[in-house]
Amino acid sequence: HHSTQTVQLSGRTDRGVHSIGQLVMITTEEQFNIDKINRHLPDDIILWASTKAPPNFVPRYDVLMRHYRYYLDKSWANLNLDVVKKTAALLIGSNDFSQLAKPDAGRNTITTILNLSLHDYNGTYFLDIFGTRFLWKLVRKIVTLLNEIGNEVIKPEVINDILSGQKAIPSGIQP
Repeated sequence: HHSTQTVQLSGRTDRGVHSIGQLVMITTEEQFNIDKINRHLPDDIILWASTKAPPNFVPRYDVLMRHYRYYLDKSWANLNLDVVKKTAALLIGSNDFSQLAKPDAGRNTITTILNLSLHDYNGTYFLDIFGTRFLWKLVRKIVTLLNEIGNEVIKPEVINDILSGQKAIPSGIQP
């Protein structure tokens, strides 16, 4: 006997980006068994937990927060990390990120970055970005921009100009 099933995802990632904690909603009439499902998934995918979703829940739009952890290569060790951290703080809040995202016709470009922090863990650097949602290519462009600022190629003040729409993103800031 067959049951009716639908699957909805909370988001997508760019090519080359890996997802941990992706929210997947499965609507089914059958009893849900995590172990049984995991036996049928590829080795690099695992279902951690399940819970009943509230009525009318839509994973893509109803999640409260998204998190990207961007691992950075050793070249970041040569950057002015204090400047990078101070500049990253300027991006926190609700802003129009149209200058730092790839255009997506008709999509609202105002989004909220809840936290953005740079960490050094025994010489491995990573950037954590928490937000309510992310525009297409936004995280990659932020990382590239912070790298240029940390290398002192671009002045940190350019962030305010970009966010206010007064200045276009410098050429070379590509994902």
